Amino acid sequence: MSKNRRDPRFGFPRIVLWYATEKCDVGCKHCCYPPKNTKELNTDEAKVLISKLSKVGVKYFVFVGGEPLLRDDIIELCKFCSEVGLKPYVVTKGGKLVGRGEKSEELAKELRRAGVKVTVAIDGITHSTIDAICEAPEVYERVMEALNRCLKYDILQGFVTAALKPNIKEIPQVLDLASSLGLERTVIFGIRPTGRAKTTFNAFAPTPKEFEDFMKEVAQGVRSRRWRQSVFIYDPLFMRFVGDVLWYERTRVCMIGRYLDIDSSGNAMPCLFAPLRFGNILEESLSDIHLKMVEETNKLRDPENLKGKCRVCKYKYICGGCRVRAFELTGDWHAPDPLCSYNPYENDEVEQYSDRI
Repeated sequence: MSKNRRDPRFGFPRIVLWYATEKCDVGCKHCCYPPKNTKELNTDEAKVLISKLSKVGVKYFVFVGGEPLLRDDIIELCKFCSEVGLKPYVVTKGGKLVGRGEKSEELAKELRRAGVKVTVAIDGITHSTIDAICEAPEVYERVMEALNRCLKYDILQGFVTAALKPNIKEIPQVLDLASSLGLERTVIFGIRPTGRAKTTFNAFAPTPKEFEDFMKEVAQGVRSRRWRQSVFIYDPLFMRFVGDVLWYERTRVCMIGRYLDIDSSGNAMPCLFAPLRFGNILEESLSDIHLKMVEETNKLRDPENLKGKCRVCKYKYICGGCRVRAFELTGDWHAPDPLCSYNPYENDEVEQYSDRI
């Protein structure tokens, strides 16, 4: 083992996402969070977790869910993040930011005072589309109300959305809206068949051809500077299309095990969607957990272990497909990503791009 590998700080990511709660008041049908436990950390436990992360070089802490704004202690935890040197972010569909009373206004003010930046989850631009994706019929109104309240108090950083069959043609308009509002970034997730989406995947996943056409359209929009904000598709399949988009680092998006995400009970996750856990951060050494996770997921990150068309694809060093999607749909962690429409046997001279590792 090299000197760096022995260093307990080696490889810690700068950003960590925590599923602050499994509670949610929306019920999106495509939700990909793979819950394992119903126990959630209390305030003191959450502070221990945050404190541990602050000591290993983590800089950004993101509260996700569920609906993190349903936690009564969310402001206290955000303030604690700032106190220990972590920048707090919250991803929400509104939660307690929604409502006509003074409490919603006060929450927005407190988020601003705590130094929080908010990302609003918006899954479409029309009432009918958002209603088709979420169980509650008032979601469109609450998302727009949350968006406007965050704008009012200057805490809105960006949008997050998911590329689904019902909304995939509207996402460019979501990007247009973010650009017109002067937001910093928009993140787009490709659907994974985990959590609630495990049972709705067939209904909500675009076809491989639809997903490919969508990624091409977004890549072209980025190249032509159609949008002012940063646009990022959190799906390894997108790396095949970014080409000359200079601000995209041409390395693999799927770095399962190099991430450090945390479930609602404090267990380390190798990515947001993986049904894997590598120890509880409250009970074990964070450095030991992370090193174990990195080492035990090495095979999942190694492009040479890919099978089928992925093994011979010239893009395997920058793409490699989503390992969670492959596993959930085929039972094999190394199988080709079923959402990929690319056929290297027809489109490539079969070659290895080892210089891109």
